Amino acid sequence: MSRRSTKLLKAALSALHYTGADDLLSPLARGAGAILMLHQVQPGLPDPFEPNRILRVTPEFLDQTIRQVIEAGFEIISLDEVGPRLKEGNSRRRFVAFTLDDGYRDNLVHAYPVFKRYSVPFTVYVPTDYADGAGELWWLALEHAIRAADRLTIRMDGADRSFVLQTPEQ
Repeated sequence: MSRRSTKLLKAALSALHYTGADDLLSPLARGAGAILMLHQVQPGLPDPFEPNRILRVTPEFLDQTIRQVIEAGFEIISLDEVGPRLKEGNSRRRFVAFTLDDGYRDNLVHAYPVFKRYSVPFTVYVPTDYADGAGELWWLALEHAIRAADRLTIRMDGADRSFVLQTPEQ
């Protein structure tokens, strides 16, 4: 999705929310529940050059999200309960299940204490290569390599293209 499309979608969703139309439309659009997929949970602000920052939330954000889910009346269930809940239909209140992908160490250090504080179940997906010590988070390795370089030359569409990498914007 382009930045322009993203901005338009955000504006449309904001308009629905601030006019109250989201409440009118919610019975038509809502389902039985939601699965909230997270990746990294780390304190602090992202670095100026951190293209994977969309995969990151703070422990404070996670805490606030859990509180809002509870206050909105959702039941927080384990991922194992999602399938049976969907099979039985809408007889119970709506649910939310939390997942954390890729098994980042911060899931244990920063996310686990927040989930524990609320006694909230969650699922962590750990790729077997990571547990075996053979996996590599290539997107983070690429980010690190680009951050450390002054210039990058790559072949695109049959031609070498060079990029100066002295500022986060570049």
